[in-house]
Amino acid sequence: MYSGKGWQKKILLESEEGKRFAEVLRKEYPKLYADVLTVADHIDHIVKLAGVKQVGFGSDYDGVGDSLPTGLKDVSAYPNLIAVLLERGYSNSDIKKMCSGNLFRVWDKVLKYSESTGK
Repeated sequence: MYSGKGWQKKILLESEEGKRFAEVLRKEYPKLYADVLTVADHIDHIVKLAGVKQVGFGSDYDGVGDSLPTGLKDVSAYPNLIAVLLERGYSNSDIKKMCSGNLFRVWDKVLKYSESTGK
């Protein structure tokens, strides 16, 4: 009915057309949100491409509405992601890097560069 172009039109969800579109979308994509396993899959992919020292996750959740992955709707759910990563064989050291170590390592380099150049 919409063949991938429904979201290009301005449809009010409250309208009959909007309700039909939402119904079709839910049937075609019953799982609208990613989940913790999908997030872990993405982390695995980045680690394979660039290494664990290039991965970090943060908590900038403002303004995203209800679009966050199932099982990872706020920072209180980080243990869900960490448990999956541990199950997949990541070490405690790897997890520490992802949670804060990588950010602080890069931040320290930025500060040192700034101090050395006066910028």
